[in-house]
Amino acid sequence: MHIYRLETIGSLDGLVAREEASPIPSAGEVLVRVKASALNFRDLAILLGKSPFPVRPGVVPMSDAAGEVEVVGRGVSTLKVGDRVVSRFLPAWYGGPRTPNPETYGSDRDGWLTEYKIVAEEALSLAALDVVVITRAPSSFESCSASMWKRCTARSIRTPCIP
Repeated sequence: MHIYRLETIGSLDGLVAREEASPIPSAGEVLVRVKASALNFRDLAILLGKSPFPVRPGVVPMSDAAGEVEVVGRGVSTLKVGDRVVSRFLPAWYGGPRTPNPETYGSDRDGWLTEYKIVAEEALSLAALDVVVITRAPSSFESCSASMWKRCTARSIRTPCIP
């Protein structure tokens, strides 16, 4: 499979294309064929060495993506082959109090600049868009909604949450 790894942080020249074996999902995981990935400000900051957070050497960049489930592992019950999905920005946080620095794609764990990705079924959401649209835009919806959520929760309840 085609995959990009950030071998050297600080410029786009540090982004190296490779061929690696396609992964096989374990129990509770799915294999996603990545159809689109969004370049967010955070991703660019990581690539250029401007991120305030540590970045693991050799990490696969990109925080968000949209794709299609190709293989489901044993015990997966919420997704099936052919489902169109989008990534969740915080793959291991499903609600409740959040830890100060949760793992995120593209810095702590491998991101979405790859042809195929193994993901826990809980770390994906179903995409409610036509397949034509999913290959072009929805990978950025998740980050956009996370930014809006942060903005809304940072404001007073009396202030309407309108951009």
